Amino acid sequence: MAVIRIHGSKETPKETIEYALDPSKTEQYAYVSGIGCDPETAAETFVRTKERYGKKDGIQTRHVIQSFKPGEISPMVAHEIGNRFVKELFDDYEVVIATHTDKPHVHNHIVFNSVSDKTGMKHWCIDTKEEYEHVYHVSNQICREYSLSVIEQKSDHAEKRCEWMVHKDGMKTRWDLLYRDVDETIRMALDLENFFELMEKRGYQVIWRTGRFPLFRPKGSHKTYGIHKDGRTLMEEDLQKRIELGIEEGDSFQWEIPKEEQGSPVTVETEKGLPVLYRSWLAVLKTVGLGEDVPYPFVSYEEIKRFRQYREQQEYLENNGIETMEQLKEKITEVEQETGRLKEERSGLLKKRKRLPEAYRTETEEQKKERFESGEADRYEVTIRLDTVEEQIRALKHERYLCGRIESEASIIKEKLKAPERIMDRERNRDKNK
Repeated sequence: MAVIRIHGSKETPKETIEYALDPSKTEQYAYVSGIGCDPETAAETFVRTKERYGKKDGIQTRHVIQSFKPGEISPMVAHEIGNRFVKELFDDYEVVIATHTDKPHVHNHIVFNSVSDKTGMKHWCIDTKEEYEHVYHVSNQICREYSLSVIEQKSDHAEKRCEWMVHKDGMKTRWDLLYRDVDETIRMALDLENFFELMEKRGYQVIWRTGRFPLFRPKGSHKTYGIHKDGRTLMEEDLQKRIELGIEEGDSFQWEIPKEEQGSPVTVETEKGLPVLYRSWLAVLKTVGLGEDVPYPFVSYEEIKRFRQYREQQEYLENNGIETMEQLKEKITEVEQETGRLKEERSGLLKKRKRLPEAYRTETEEQKKERFESGEADRYEVTIRLDTVEEQIRALKHERYLCGRIESEASIIKEKLKAPERIMDRERNRDKNK
């Protein structure tokens, strides 16, 4: 099974290629090759091609990551598949292929010049459904020849990572809620105009122009969505036909989504400490994410997509016993002081390591252990301690980031949770004035 990700890079070819060719990830360049260029001088070759055709601006390289299922394939076979994949799709471009083995899943980094050395044409992007389907088709075809599992596209709507994460957390995406509402509204609508009126009552802004497919903007969203079926966007006549004929079993717009979780009553507490505040916020997000009708007009879909980040912040508060903003600020000070101390230690270790022989700093773990066993413990210990300090600094930086987000967002969350109270107060005052 190969998962494909493609993106353009404005970094210099040298930076992107150096990352792909990292010897610690490619088993000391064991799985590196080039098509139309030498990997060692590929960056200079890419630049010369751009200069020759006068196309030095904008996207510098295209970076494809082809990832395989853990344990399903060897690095050698993965590299061979990467080469075949490139020859099928990007044969007109200068390409560097590097197979990384530093993760549980073997994966290819394919970096190709944005300008073709043969035609001078610039490769703009792969962004339409048809282009992605072609890329996956080529990859799947090669994988089948090696008896590997493949990924088939099952729905009209390609699921993005953020949508996959929303589904994994047991909630619904904008698409799920839109298609559910469309199905229910079609069953009740008398005609097309009545259908649009009912959709507006459900909170959607309908953008409907004769001869164009209708678009729907959900409440609180800045994006508009069309309705897709059988690989195309439905026009108004398609909707009219469905209203007249009704929706038969199996003809629903909705695709299969994870089993819904039953919504539970939301208990909101805003004055009992930060962990309770975050638990209330997560409960509201979960309820809104299941499409239930709740009085929280300021909860956006962007916040539902951040459900995991909010949960991580809530777990951090509970694990560290932080109840108040004062305690949070004390924790921030503690983290910053510890980070400063470790950075000083790292600086000393780096100076000490500079005095070590150059060869030692590029040795493998086995060679370092041999030095250690031969009595050169100080050199081995410096490197091991440096790795430990770097890891601790990274963890503290993430901790500081979490604290900063909590510090800046807690008051905003509190105000949003109090929104129903303000709405009710406004309604009561309005009734009194009458």
